Amino acid sequence: FVDNEKICDFRRKELTEVMRRLNEALQLKFLSTVFRLDVFGSSENGFGSNCSDIDICFRYIRSNDEIINKHELLTIINVESSLRFAGFTQVSSIMAAKVPIVKFTTHVDGCEINGDISYYSELALHNTRLLRRYCTWTKDEVLSQLGVFIKRWTKTCDICDAAKGSLCAYAYMILLIHFLQRLQPHPLVPVLQEMGVKKEIRVSGWDVYFCDDAPKPNWSQCSLSVGDLFLQFLEYYAKFDWSLQVVQIRQSRMLTKIERGWDAQMCIEDPFNLDVNHSSAISKQMFTFIVKCFSTSREVFLASKDRGIFIGEIAVEEDSDSHEELIMNE
Repeated sequence: FVDNEKICDFRRKELTEVMRRLNEALQLKFLSTVFRLDVFGSSENGFGSNCSDIDICFRYIRSNDEIINKHELLTIINVESSLRFAGFTQVSSIMAAKVPIVKFTTHVDGCEINGDISYYSELALHNTRLLRRYCTWTKDEVLSQLGVFIKRWTKTCDICDAAKGSLCAYAYMILLIHFLQRLQPHPLVPVLQEMGVKKEIRVSGWDVYFCDDAPKPNWSQCSLSVGDLFLQFLEYYAKFDWSLQVVQIRQSRMLTKIERGWDAQMCIEDPFNLDVNHSSAISKQMFTFIVKCFSTSREVFLASKDRGIFIGEIAVEEDSDSHEELIMNE
């Protein structure tokens, strides 16, 4: 399943073609103005699938706070009109968002690709780099494979859509890395923001430092399979003390809700923008449902006749609908 789901070279070529078209379309409008487009999110952070949308950050090369603020509205209008003129479909702008974006759809070799262009979402670029670096710390793409599977599981359980009051995919990747940092007896990944020679790097007012050095060979002694790790992931959060702790990946010591002054049902801290709780918007009912999905899914996988196949990392060739019924069965 994972091999078929994770982003492939053909998909990367499609996304590269989308970027070429976008640059070409925007250059016609912005002419001599020097700008750049950078991809962030799942298609770049190591957890992408062949269904991943493409998220893009628009920035001016020579800029300061005055230029950024002054040209925000005009830039979004120009980006939107450029894409319409170039033949992109379903083009729309969302100015009310915290970070203004332009949404679009295009087709490459008959394949539909959806995307967002956001204005100066620079912290997202650093979040992407951080997750991509974490993915390099595990052998045989274990972290990437586990992340792709967890994203499919959350969508199957209908607990991965922030627009509908649940969590976004990025929040689940923070949950995953937090768990792997604390895996016993052998953590699978380190805490990169505590490693290396600490040097403050400020972006949008926040310190975005993390150790970006190449991974140390054989750093982890963990030899668990993707299947075993997934089951332990489910158990960890089924038993997690949500009333006390904050899920975070920037420090090895436990962080409490009292320390942060947070009282939300579930607290998942952004690694850089420490004001952001990625689970602040979920309701009590959704919180209860998410936790129940952790515990129920673990019980189902443990009792399932397919458990041996899943744990053994053998490709499961059953109809995907049967898996959805299996996971959601209570």
